[in-house]
Amino acid sequence: MFEKLTHIIPLKSTFQVIGIHFLSEDEAQFYVLTIHKKQDEFSIGNRFETKQFEDVFKEIETKYPVLLHFSGIGILNKRLERAVNYRQKLLFKSNPDDFYFYELHQEKTIFVSMCRKKIIDAYLEQLETKKYHVIDIAIGPFVKFALRSFLSVSYTHLRAHETRHD
Repeated sequence: MFEKLTHIIPLKSTFQVIGIHFLSEDEAQFYVLTIHKKQDEFSIGNRFETKQFEDVFKEIETKYPVLLHFSGIGILNKRLERAVNYRQKLLFKSNPDDFYFYELHQEKTIFVSMCRKKIIDAYLEQLETKKYHVIDIAIGPFVKFALRSFLSVSYTHLRAHETRHD
């Protein structure tokens, strides 16, 4: 993700990551990280955690871009064989245009996470209304694969349990 981001926008100094983990249909946990970039090195600045989205706005600044990551209840994660129209097969009779997808394509398989647009759009609208600039969103656990080369510790906290990554 960081490699992609350095080509999309000039990440000269600081950006913010907001993790939104759905605990149920009506409850979420919010994780905020402020990440600083100096030359080619990334470091984590401020860390914050809350169950109230309004508290997030007290911790982030409009002058820095925002990355959003969604996980938890309501996020569907699947491993599928690569095939034409795999989205339609995954959704049966649902309209693919009603969902956001996050995909990791491999030679023979596709790892896909998806979420209804109305759920994610509700958060995007709140951030836009308050003049925050969202530069990208990620959905589900597969973003961890894209970030593996940037993780410098043997273990990382993900979804309230320890998960080893190599």
